[in-house]
Amino acid sequence: MKRLINVFLNVFLPIVFLLTTACAPVIYEDPEHVDFSAEESAMPVETDVVMMQDVDLSDMPFVQQGDIRIYYDPSVSTYVDDAGEFIPPASGDQAYSEPHPGYADFNFSPMQAHVYVADVLAYEEVADFAPATVVDLYRVIEGLDIADPCVPELPLGTFYHECSHQEFVSNLKVVNFVNGGGIRYITVYAIQDLAPVGNDSLMYVFQGFTDDGKYYIKMMVEMMHVQLEGIGEIPSEIYAAEDAETVDAFFREYVTMFEASENEFTPDLKWIDSVLASLVIE
Repeated sequence: MKRLINVFLNVFLPIVFLLTTACAPVIYEDPEHVDFSAEESAMPVETDVVMMQDVDLSDMPFVQQGDIRIYYDPSVSTYVDDAGEFIPPASGDQAYSEPHPGYADFNFSPMQAHVYVADVLAYEEVADFAPATVVDLYRVIEGLDIADPCVPELPLGTFYHECSHQEFVSNLKVVNFVNGGGIRYITVYAIQDLAPVGNDSLMYVFQGFTDDGKYYIKMMVEMMHVQLEGIGEIPSEIYAAEDAETVDAFFREYVTMFEASENEFTPDLKWIDSVLASLVIE
């Protein structure tokens, strides 16, 4: 089964990428909200801009949960598995959980992607940490504060991930979608202990906002890299290290490798970016 999956990932998905990237993605930029322009951002950024009023939503398929819709390019229609589900709000009184509002979980398959959409105001009303996290995330997206070793992250509820759980951050890039934008990166999550870096744990993560600031969007895609083992390992000397610098240096080696070999990820990063860039979220 593993061999079949690898054949699928390494043969079929690159072919799909070549087909889907033949059409340039539509990108939205709103000068009255976050400025995602190349002149203002310290990170790479998509530069093609199509205003929202130029997009005909009647020609785009969509999936919906509650009042939240995601419109997507028809060329990627086969990658939307179903409408997903709506996750009810939670008080955060369970272990490894935080309070959150109800939010939509959209499943994009077979690229093993989930797109989560939550109302920003509702999040800020139920979680006291949310307003500061939102502000910090905007700063990262704008390129004003990217010195921290991790990206500010709202943990949502079906999993518990936030900034300090990111073992590293690599391949940072600002990506716009039709009516908003944000930042994508590659990481591995650990909650209590060190997490090994392998093809069983590598994640593409996107975080951003709609241009009107109404919705927070997180997209997560399971990734593989040609230079990684199927299951990663942490060397015993790294576990035993008593200084943070030794551990940091261990993960920096992965960052260096990933950023020097961006075309060796599966699914292809540019293809994921193009799928994301085609979305309209409202």
